[in-house]
Amino acid sequence: QIFWFGDLNYRLNMDDMEVRSLVAKGRWDELIDRDQ
Repeated sequence: QIFWFGDLNYRLNMDDMEVRSLVAKGRWDELIDRDQ
């Protein structure tokens, strides 16, 4: 059995195009810093 606890949603406090650009560049650290 698997039990999931906690809030599994995430939101990034930046605009869509900026998020896509960082993803394309593999700059995960900046995305993690902006996670709400």
